[in-house]
Amino acid sequence: MKKTESSCQLKQNKERGYKMSESLKLTIPGSPEYIKIAKVAVGQAACLHGLDIEKTDDLQMAVGEACRLISCHGYSAWSDTYSVIFETNNDEMTVTVIDENGCHSLKKSERYRCLECPSEGDMGIKLLECVMDKVEITRAGEGCRSIKLTKKMK
Repeated sequence: MKKTESSCQLKQNKERGYKMSESLKLTIPGSPEYIKIAKVAVGQAACLHGLDIEKTDDLQMAVGEACRLISCHGYSAWSDTYSVIFETNNDEMTVTVIDENGCHSLKKSERYRCLECPSEGDMGIKLLECVMDKVEITRAGEGCRSIKLTKKMK
């Protein structure tokens, strides 16, 4: 029977200078109601890795905006699904929001309609750049794009 490390052991290993890295991947339905799940999951993971509350709030807000940009902005319908990948090492945390299949077929309801989609998207990118240490936006073919957010832990 394999014994797993407790959080106390993980803390001791970190204090000794051992490199720690983890990865968490979520596949999210494109409906806007699910953005909160991505924000909460990333926020909890960030807290577990010692990110302070202010940086965690910034990260959660940025993840929510990145999810909106990937799943909605610039399209007439919401993305069917997209992925949120959280990765950490001793120095920084990265969250990549990626629309891997590029399929946007979920009809936008009046409740979640983007009235100023193109200009809101530009403002969203500026917001990401203000609260994150690094923002990378990539396009890889028809409809496939990703946003990689990096936050330094110290």
